[in-house]
Amino acid sequence: MFKYKFTPIIFLVALFVIVIIYLLSGKEIEKENKLLKNGVHFSGEITEIDQSNNHDFGIIRVKIIESSIKRFKSKTANTNFPYTISGNVAEIYNYIPIEIKKGDKIFLNSNEKTISFFDDNKVLVKAEIYIIKEKIDLEFIKNKTEIQ
Repeated sequence: MFKYKFTPIIFLVALFVIVIIYLLSGKEIEKENKLLKNGVHFSGEITEIDQSNNHDFGIIRVKIIESSIKRFKSKTANTNFPYTISGNVAEIYNYIPIEIKKGDKIFLNSNEKTISFFDDNKVLVKAEIYIIKEKIDLEFIKNKTEIQ
């Protein structure tokens, strides 16, 4: 049936490894989803867009119009929340949609893990927010953030 006698064993081991990785990554995603369900939401106007060289990742700086919280910053050595808030200023760390520009309005809802971009009350794009884990993106945030 099999050309080599160890082929079924290798196949079963590979399948087992894939299942374990899938289960572990599911738990990590569930943990991150719980962290993002924190009641934080804010709206504002884009004041600056700072794009990195890693695909379309970057920092969107926002003048806050309305917010559920005055100050928020959460990071570890290996992760960063997708936003930081300090008074009436926020930074959003995410992939930057090509449709947005300085002056557009935003609404971020952490519980729903979404950010919506508006131009004259018309939705331009709705995107998902997520915990930042890529080393190149974390380094970009560290070097370019204006909120300490």
